[in-house]
Amino acid sequence: MFIIKNSFGVMLEGFQMEEIEVTYTAHFWATFSLPPPTDYYKKSIKELEANFGIPIETQFELVNK
Repeated sequence: MFIIKNSFGVMLEGFQMEEIEVTYTAHFWATFSLPPPTDYYKKSIKELEANFGIPIETQFELVNK
């Protein structure tokens, strides 16, 4: 559970992440730049690839379809 502000600045409590409607914005994802490859970033990428057994590039491609 967490607290968020809606577009009117009103605090909303008790929402789960999957309950929040998010509009997919193709332009955002088409122009999204990955962060520089810091040690933390490299560790996170390795963990994601290990968790799913899929290269990170493939994960991004599948999510963005």
